Amino acid sequence: MSDKEVRLGRVYFEFYPPVKGMIRVIAIDEATGTEITLAGDASQSENTLMELAKKKLIYVLSKKQGK
Repeated sequence: MSDKEVRLGRVYFEFYPPVKGMIRVIAIDEATGTEITLAGDASQSENTLMELAKKKLIYVLSKKQGK
């Protein structure tokens, strides 16, 4: 299944305080409970980090569905 076929519903995000210029972002898909963790540059905007986390979540979900 390709990344484009994965449909996300509601996604929850958790942001942790930056440490040494890096920020930890967790994204959780409500429907499946699938969770990913992303470490990103703390100078990036929250929206940019959320988009990156969504892309990673879609990738992980597509791999799970492809089993």
